[in-house]
Amino acid sequence: MNHRLESDTATLWNHQLLVKKRCEYLGYLVWFPSRYVLQRVSFSTHNYCIRCQRPLLCKASTLKATDIHPSVTEQSQLIPSNKQSTLKQPQLTNPTLESTEERSASIYVAEIALRVVVPYRDGAFILNEESGLSDITCKFLEKPQRVHAFVSALRKTLGDRFTSGTFFLGGDGRYYAKEALIRILYTCLGFGNVALVVAKDGLASIPAASLAIHHYSCEGGILCSVNRKAAGEQQFFGIQYLLGNGGPMRDIFLTRFRNQLDKVTEYRVVGIEPQVDISTIRQYFVDDNRHFVSMIDPLELYVAQLKQWFPFARIRRFLQHHSQFLLVDTLHSIMGRYAYRILVEELGLSPFQILHQEYKEDYGGLHPDPYDEDNYQRMKEQLRKEAHSKDSNRLGVVLDNEGRYAVLVTPQGTILSTQDSLAVFLTCIGQVIPRFSKVFRGVGKTFVHSRAIDRVTDVLDMPLYQSPCGWRYMTNLMDREKVDICMDENGGLGCSWIRERDGLFLVLCWLSLLSWKNENRSYWMDIHQVMEQHWNQYGRDYHICYFYRAKNAHQKQLMISKMQSLWDNMGKGLSWKEMHPHLDNKKYKNWLEDLRVEEYQCYNPFEGLTYSRLGICLYMKDTHRIILRLNVVPTETSENELIDVENVIGLAIYLENSETHRIANIEHNDVEEICKPLWEFVHSSLTDDWLEKDGYVIEKFFL
Repeated sequence: MNHRLESDTATLWNHQLLVKKRCEYLGYLVWFPSRYVLQRVSFSTHNYCIRCQRPLLCKASTLKATDIHPSVTEQSQLIPSNKQSTLKQPQLTNPTLESTEERSASIYVAEIALRVVVPYRDGAFILNEESGLSDITCKFLEKPQRVHAFVSALRKTLGDRFTSGTFFLGGDGRYYAKEALIRILYTCLGFGNVALVVAKDGLASIPAASLAIHHYSCEGGILCSVNRKAAGEQQFFGIQYLLGNGGPMRDIFLTRFRNQLDKVTEYRVVGIEPQVDISTIRQYFVDDNRHFVSMIDPLELYVAQLKQWFPFARIRRFLQHHSQFLLVDTLHSIMGRYAYRILVEELGLSPFQILHQEYKEDYGGLHPDPYDEDNYQRMKEQLRKEAHSKDSNRLGVVLDNEGRYAVLVTPQGTILSTQDSLAVFLTCIGQVIPRFSKVFRGVGKTFVHSRAIDRVTDVLDMPLYQSPCGWRYMTNLMDREKVDICMDENGGLGCSWIRERDGLFLVLCWLSLLSWKNENRSYWMDIHQVMEQHWNQYGRDYHICYFYRAKNAHQKQLMISKMQSLWDNMGKGLSWKEMHPHLDNKKYKNWLEDLRVEEYQCYNPFEGLTYSRLGICLYMKDTHRIILRLNVVPTETSENELIDVENVIGLAIYLENSETHRIANIEHNDVEEICKPLWEFVHSSLTDDWLEKDGYVIEKFFL
């Protein structure tokens, strides 16, 4: 065998490649199933890297995936060398990567890194802006190369920024997430990525990941997570990407990334597994210091940030007198750790008030969607059981698997809508979040929300921005310093210090508000009294959303074509009655006379883009409103029966009835009754054409 350096040797022994350099074992004993690969590895002039003095593979793209890397196939085996890694103090060049953990250690990992190009052919990708790349878990198990291909497409999209930038890696801890995270780490190193910040055990809520990306000045974050979908081998797995601001992919980036994902023909991995342990907080310098990997605990970073924004001392005093005020269901997700760390250890809540706290990869069979009917009924029943105790629970909270959403339930069975909560917060924003006592820039919401927020901002003269549906539009407003608080169409609430929706942020806002309201008060003021006081001053909006979900491609296409037909008829100047001649003119005469139909479109002045055909708005008597919108909806029924793995199209119908009288504590079922005339009207308009002929799945939400 031809050697580049006389002091270096490479010998074949029992079909294994043993690499030595300057008489010190630096690598691994590696076995490849193909002897042809062994013959290609040498220290010849064409196979030896002069810059890094590492052996390379010549024309590796012609090799089979089974010849390359243990993360591709289980046929390959890695046997670590006997050389022990040495501990050294790091010489950091990037101050943003300095560890804040006192117990962290820095390890120089000596190894031979063979960067191998693997051919890839698979066009079965399902990508959207909310869930990223998602599919049934067993399909990722059958084709694990999809994980590597996701990183390859990201590399093509970002170009040189991928190798020079820092990236955050984490996930929601669902089934297969940890293994996929290791694959992503291998691929990032294979592409020559310089620095990686990895969540301890690979676990990070979306808000904590967003904060870490911003805190460490990362180029972006790759997360093994799927929002509000069941976990398990026969359930769902996915990969998301967050931008450098900590928010989701925007339109331009999403289009470029989707195009690159469809064109992936190869990916790269390191040929030898790095000695990186993601279960311990420490720092690694890999491959002669060319790569830096830092393990962090995003939970501690998240807690530290919350302490800066919320009056923890005041909330702690409040919970000392009401230790059972809050009942939180974390659905066996990683949010159990977050709820316990913040609410129990920091704020003094009783640990028995955290339900399903133990983290499980499959969420213990529970559905991770807080809006799921079973989760709501379970929380309602738990609150009812303890309603007559001396120190009864007065607020139930159900958190989702990623930490983005929280559903609030009162003992009366009322689902406290996020938009009503936000309207109340805005009336005393400086007391809820002391950071905003001097400067509050504004609030953002989507066009499908009720007008409860509009009335408050009008009275208080607050800037209000209205956008299309999609959180990426909210982060755009935050980046341009136009707003400080935003709400998305699914009931997610977020603040400018984290470019993501945050369920615990909503909970802490309520605790902060109630602790302020009851701090120097001789009598108890609960949530019902707070809301009743607000509705008496500003009026109340009864708001509900129905999702008509397509179950197959035919229904999906029918929904799209019918909505396009409505937009076309509106363009021709036809009235709603002319578009639906079968409507009962006698029954709906008063409504049809006052009905105003508009197409919702939006202009983005920051990027010079106009978004059209976003929805159809029907206004009646200035107190009633109906919005029709095509929407990408979940791909599961409430019974977890899989319908379709594609981005299923559904029709979202938003109903709103505004009143300044009849202010009472109305249960969510009564909200349905109040909005029933609106539902009957729109149902009568669309049923004869297409709405329910083929048995669409119908779901309702109180946002």
